[in-house]
Amino acid sequence: MPQLWTPSTGVGLLKHHAVKKTVTLKDGRRALITVDDSGTVTHVESGDQLDAIVRPKTVRIQIRPKGA
Repeated sequence: MPQLWTPSTGVGLLKHHAVKKTVTLKDGRRALITVDDSGTVTHVESGDQLDAIVRPKTVRIQIRPKGA
């Protein structure tokens, strides 16, 4: 029976990891900032307010002349 391949210890397969941190805003309120593991979605929770910021990755297209 073939064995299941597993990466060796210390090998990171993900580029990003989910991050949570608490910061103090300019107006003195505390806010919990959460960034998901894709790095494109950010949630900002402060008091009874929840804001979300989504920044999708840029899609690059190269148009080449026909026959080139």
